Amino acid sequence: MRLRGILYVQIWEDRLKVTNLMTKAVFDESPTVAIKTDANGKKSIIEFGNKALILLKPDTISCNPFSHPRTLLVDLLVAQKLLEYSFKQVKSSTIFSPIVIIHPMEKVEGDLVTVERQGFITVGKNAGAKYVLTYVGDEYSGEILKGIYSGEISRMK
Repeated sequence: MRLRGILYVQIWEDRLKVTNLMTKAVFDESPTVAIKTDANGKKSIIEFGNKALILLKPDTISCNPFSHPRTLLVDLLVAQKLLEYSFKQVKSSTIFSPIVIIHPMEKVEGDLVTVERQGFITVGKNAGAKYVLTYVGDEYSGEILKGIYSGEISRMK
């Protein structure tokens, strides 16, 4: 039987943490992507996370889609590819199209504006989520997350 799990995504400028609430699997690494340019000028992603930090070569660049002085979401396509990768690291074979809670952990003074919120939703859905919720506030506790997963808490506050 295949289930729709919940992935809790916490984003900082220098850290990406994705927690699978069903299996407790965690991806907690640098939000870095290594991009290589071939002889024809074509760019391709060759590594994600902490491994991407050590792959800097003349034909490789490091990209962090969450690094900007004013906002947390900078590059939608790279952010999508990074979330796709992180989702694969924590998904079990019984989970498909998870529900994703995206929680920006910084640069949210005064809440997210509509464009930022929609950007996170778009990135989450394009990365494979069936539904995406954005949340701004204190870090969720395990009890609240369990309540959402079990259906005891049916809406975000």
